[in-house]
Amino acid sequence: VCHDDDNLYVSLDCHVHEMDKFRVRLAEADGKFHSARGGVVEVFVATGADRATFQQYLLHANGTTWSTLPSDDLLKILNADFLRLGTQITDTGYAVEAAFPLAMLNLRPDTTRIWGFNLNRGHDLYEERYDRDLSNSSWNSTEGNWFATPQYFGNMVFDADLSRFYWEVD
Repeated sequence: VCHDDDNLYVSLDCHVHEMDKFRVRLAEADGKFHSARGGVVEVFVATGADRATFQQYLLHANGTTWSTLPSDDLLKILNADFLRLGTQITDTGYAVEAAFPLAMLNLRPDTTRIWGFNLNRGHDLYEERYDRDLSNSSWNSTEGNWFATPQYFGNMVFDADLSRFYWEVD
């Protein structure tokens, strides 16, 4: 994870234990987003001091995306168009690289220097051995709570002046 003046970047190399089954599941997704078909990486960002809300971006190994955003995120219509995602299927899994424009993260004057941040991965989701505890992993454990619990996200220090990204939308 890194950033420049305009983007937050996330890159992951995901290993898959059974590539033959993974390729079948990926093909079943047929170029569309499907959380249980192929590989999915979830990026969670909570920029407010209270961590009451967060943004969730799901990045599929086939290059499709899905996002769940707070209901008051009036800029959410911009997210799918401006998020840049690159994926590559390898011999041992897949790689994901994404650029999240800071302008689409709905930063506000209450945005803090320390963001709640987490990465989750859904993997090896095959019917004959699907087990939620074994098929999901996190960069930072949410301690047995639902994975989308921003109070348990890890901390990412974002030491930059982000005031140019504050949007007042009425």
